[in-house]
Amino acid sequence: MSESLPEKRANKGRIQKGQVLNPGGRPKIPQTVKEMLKAMTPEAVEELAKIMRNPMTKDADRLRAIEQILDRSLGKPVQQVNADVTTLTPILFDPSLAMLVRSDDADDADE
Repeated sequence: MSESLPEKRANKGRIQKGQVLNPGGRPKIPQTVKEMLKAMTPEAVEELAKIMRNPMTKDADRLRAIEQILDRSLGKPVQQVNADVTTLTPILFDPSLAMLVRSDDADDADE
């Protein structure tokens, strides 16, 4: 296995540009495992409920159990994002492209 690493990795073990180490993507969870986990769901929810209801449980643990129950029953809360998209600054890593953008900006200012 270590013999193939130099072909796929640049110096210091970094992935070379354009190289994909897992072209098939993340492996899918086998159906049998999904069915087994689904069968355990009611018991897992009941355990969360026990943690939530237990007065001896730390508040942080009770809160986490409550969050887990609510997130799975009602869905995670929607987060509002305020974004100002009127002025976008391009993020460029290639200096030659950055020079092109600067020259276009200068041309626009002249007009």
